[in-house]
Order: sequence, then structure tokens, then C-alpha cells
Amino acid sequence: MGVPPSARYGASLTSNQSKIYVYGGEYLHGKAEDGPYVHVLDCYLVQSTKSELSHIKGREPTSRTPSPRPPRGGIPAGVPNRVSAPNSEEKGKLLKEILVRDTIISEMKKKEQWWRTEVSILRHTCSHSEEAFSNEDKIQDAMLFEFRKDKDENRLLLEQLVQTKAEVRKVKNSVSKQMDSLMHNLSKPESIRAAALEEAAYYKARYTAIKSRDRVALNLLEADRVGLLEHRLKEAYAQKESINTLLTEVQRRSQEDQTARLLAEERASIAQKQSEVAQEAHQAALEKTSKLYGQLLKTEAKCREDAIRIAHLSSSLVHQLSLKEDCLDLSEVHIKMVRLEATNIKYRNEVAALLKQLEERQDEQESLKSMLAEKEHAYAESLLELEKTRIELDLVRRSTTNRSTENVFAFWDYL
Repeated sequence: MGVPPSARYGASLTSNQSKIYVYGGEYLHGKAEDGPYVHVLDCYLVQSTKSELSHIKGREPTSRTPSPRPPRGGIPAGVPNRVSAPNSEEKGKLLKEILVRDTIISEMKKKEQWWRTEVSILRHTCSHSEEAFSNEDKIQDAMLFEFRKDKDENRLLLEQLVQTKAEVRKVKNSVSKQMDSLMHNLSKPESIRAAALEEAAYYKARYTAIKSRDRVALNLLEADRVGLLEHRLKEAYAQKESINTLLTEVQRRSQEDQTARLLAEERASIAQKQSEVAQEAHQAALEKTSKLYGQLLKTEAKCREDAIRIAHLSSSLVHQLSLKEDCLDLSEVHIKMVRLEATNIKYRNEVAALLKQLEERQDEQESLKSMLAEKEHAYAESLLELEKTRIELDLVRRSTTNRSTENVFAFWDYL
């Protein structure tokens, strides 16, 4: 637990976790015998509110006798007062967080006016719909712009400003991308220049050592040169291994893409054959349906003729019966009527059978149409997959060639 704190007179103490806080007291910076867990708080810097001050002024003055204090001679004069300083790491973290939040707040303040402009334009565009702002207090608090007319000059100007800002943002992004590529290209000559300067410095030092006939310096230069060359050789071997692994990976991917392309071509050919077979079946079904439809038309025409004939004979029979009811023998007419009715029934049955066959053929035609549509869809998907695999294969080949050439040039430049 450590050394206990010394006694305090006319002060109040409180504990929080593993720390002790002292409110007031005779020393602001603590005592020499106190540990680092004792913190003295200055109560004279606490500001009171207006209500508390008025309440304190309204009180009657009371006489207070100060409490006796112990003599201060027990504290040695040469001992410095201990100050409980906060942890430096926590303080640094808090300062970093404060700086980050300050930067965020400053950026948001910069963008605040643009946001208000965009919200004002959006509010004006949504004013004719149900999503319009209905509370004027919120609008005034948000400090939004008011557009009274549809063709307001301020609104048009703000819209153009917003569009211009979006275009500027796009241009900045494109310029940053181009600058990244340019910096990448500029870093290569810098690396070559640094390597050339190193070589020049080495040969200059070697020349001076040979000229001054300093064998120790020459041996040191040669040892450093050997170490440097060994280090470069190791890096070159590591780069070569990485390039080889990259090439093997690219070759594996190209083989996989090639096999996928072959499978896609095979699937496309199979789908094309199936679509051709389905189209032929569909054509045959159409021909059968057309034949059945022609037969049905002929049968319906014959049925209509028989019905007309039956109606004519029945009318003639009724007429003859009305004229010669007693003299005429109706046996032959009855026989003809029975025969005609039998043929009518026969033709009706044939028509029903043909209609049934026509419905069956139509069902077969619909199924063949659906099958043909499915085959055509599968064929189109296979063609799309084939094109996609071709494009990916071309991109992989180009990227591998570019990477291999860049790595080879970088390797030779490094050497």
C-alpha cells in the first residue's frame, strides 16, 4: 500500500480507486513525505455561478476562528516539493486525439457552406413533393437558402457552383492518379542516379587509396565492396525467385484460363447443336400442326355443307308434308334423314378427334418453343462466358508481359 499520507488540518480528503485527492490545505504542491498517489486540488480557482454568489452575499457574516495548525518546522528546507504529474503517454494520446478532432472539425467547417448549398437545392427540388420541409424553425436553424421562384438566378448559380465543384473533384482525382504514375516513373531515374553515385564514390575512394598506396584502406574498400556485392546478389536472387514464382503463378492462371476457355467453347458447341436439334423439332412440329389445321378446316367446311344440306332437306320435308300429307310415302325421306344424321355425327366425332390432336400438337409446340428458348439462352450465356474468358486471358497475358519486362529492366538497372 505504500507510505500513508500525512495529516491535514482544515482540508478534506477523498479517495478514487488508487488515488487520494486533497481539497484545499496549507500546501498547493503537496508535502515531501507524501507518495505519488496523493493529488492536491486548488479550490480557489473554482468559479461559482451567479445564483451561488448571490446566495453567499445574502448570508450574514459569521466569525470563524481558524483551527490550530501544527508547526511547520518538521519539513526540511532542502527537500523539493513533489508534484503529481499525469502520465506522459496518456497525455500524448489525448493531444493526438484532440489534434485529429480539430482537423476533422476544420474540414467539416470548410465543407459546411457547400453542404448547406446542396441541401437548399435539394429542398427546392423536393418542394413540390411530399418530402418537403414543413418546419420553418428547422430551416432557420439550419441556415438554408430560400428560393421563391423555379428559375431563380441564385439557385441556378449555386447549382452551377456545385457542378463545378464536382468537376474539380474529378479533375483532382485524375491529376492525383497521373501524379502517382509520374512519381513512380521518376523514382526509377533517381534510383539509377543513386546507384551511379555510389559506384562513382567507390571508384573515387579506390583511386585515392591506390594513389596514396594505402593498403589498409584499399583492403577495407574491397571488403566493403564484396559485402555490398554479396548483398546485391542476394537481393537479385530473391527478386529472381519472386519473378519466377510470379511467372509460374501467371502460367498456372493462363493454363486455367485456357482450360476454362476450351470448356466454354465445348459447352457453346454442345449448346449450339442442341439448339439446332430443338429448332428442327420445332419446325417439324409446326409442319404437323399446319397439316392438322388444314384437315380441320376441310372437316369444318364439310360439316357446314352437311348442316346446310340437312337444313334444306328438313325444310323440303316439312313443305312436302304440309302439301301431301296423305299421299306421300315418307319412308325414303326418313331413311335419308337417318343417314345424314349418322354422317353428321361421324363428322362431328372426326372434328372432335382432330381438335384433340390439334391441342396436343399445340402443347408439343409450346414445349418445343420453351425448350428452344432455354437452349438459345444457354447458348448466349456460353458465348458471353467465352468472350469473358478471352478478354481475361488477353489481360493476363498483357499484364504478365508488362510485369516481366518491367522486372527484367529493374533487375538489370539494379545490377
